[in-house]
Amino acid sequence: DSGEIVPALAESWEVSEDGLSFTFKLRQGVKFHNGEDFTAESVVATWETGKDPKNDYTDSYLRVSSVEVIDDFTVKLTSETPNPVFLTEVAAGWGIVPPAYI
Repeated sequence: DSGEIVPALAESWEVSEDGLSFTFKLRQGVKFHNGEDFTAESVVATWETGKDPKNDYTDSYLRVSSVEVIDDFTVKLTSETPNPVFLTEVAAGWGIVPPAYI
């Protein structure tokens, strides 16, 4: 109700000083409906698919220039310019998909 962004699939996140990178600590123990584990690789696979020009929702994924796996449950998203509504856009526009389904 207050418009505050609260963690769900990510337990926490840090924003770089320049506002270009967001490093997310992902919640462990989350499983997709098909039984696959939710990991940093799931985020990368979704982004790779999402940014494909054949995707109808490419715009949501092009706000990020790179996605880097730090470890199984840490992922870093980087954009080319600072974006004060980045967290809202990712939360509203990215539906994370199990890699096996992609």
